[in-house]
Amino acid sequence: MKDTELQYYFDLYCREMCSPYAPTRSSEIIQNTLLYAFFRDVLKVDDETKAEIIALSEGNNQIITDYINKAKEEYKRKVVDELDEQKDIIASTWNVPISQSYNSKYEKKDYKKSIMQPPYAKAQSKPEQEFIAILEDPKNEVKWWYKNGESEPKFFGIKYAKDGLEHAFYPDFILMMKDGRIGIFDTKEGRTAEDAKPKAEALAKYIKKENARRGKQELFGGIVVFKDGSCRYNDSENYSYDKANLGSDWKFLDLRG
Repeated sequence: MKDTELQYYFDLYCREMCSPYAPTRSSEIIQNTLLYAFFRDVLKVDDETKAEIIALSEGNNQIITDYINKAKEEYKRKVVDELDEQKDIIASTWNVPISQSYNSKYEKKDYKKSIMQPPYAKAQSKPEQEFIAILEDPKNEVKWWYKNGESEPKFFGIKYAKDGLEHAFYPDFILMMKDGRIGIFDTKEGRTAEDAKPKAEALAKYIKKENARRGKQELFGGIVVFKDGSCRYNDSENYSYDKANLGSDWKFLDLRG
């Protein structure tokens, strides 16, 4: 099997092992923080291709699978459950991390307003790229912006309910305006915008609650989509999305002050 084919099946295996967590970011954690690190630090196997062969081989794969599931159960017990209990407190006291680690999937970028310097980023969705272009516009009033992470206490999360269960929602971007206002935005498109209702309404309620607590309209934000060359955002507590007709709840985003 070619190295590229092997990498494909290894990536697929890591994504399959993510359940019940979102595979987009969790697969990287399983692949890099868990498996590659285990082979490198414990088994002294520095060759990632060799590590993939060992992990996927018939004699070892079930053992690897069982230990990943055990690790996920431990993670849920020690991190997720405790994080859900403290989410309201964490969201109210959160600050941008002092430092952040990156793996080989991240590339150095030339972002001028990113609060993390030097800035690194991995492959981004089209809406994320378009939103960063707006944030980086020298004509706007954005002082700095931060690309949020996911599933770790150091990242900014908001508690929301879906199908009777509590989850943590990690908005994509947090930004500071020159006048001191704080923006919290999550970029979506297509089906993800349609399915964003629980997260969107949780974010809207959080912003309303925090502004009431602070006694001023310091926070703003919502779900972001791009349509017909315009950036629109929805901050309604009764979220709806119709691609053909966004409606008055979808405001035009202007960060120029």
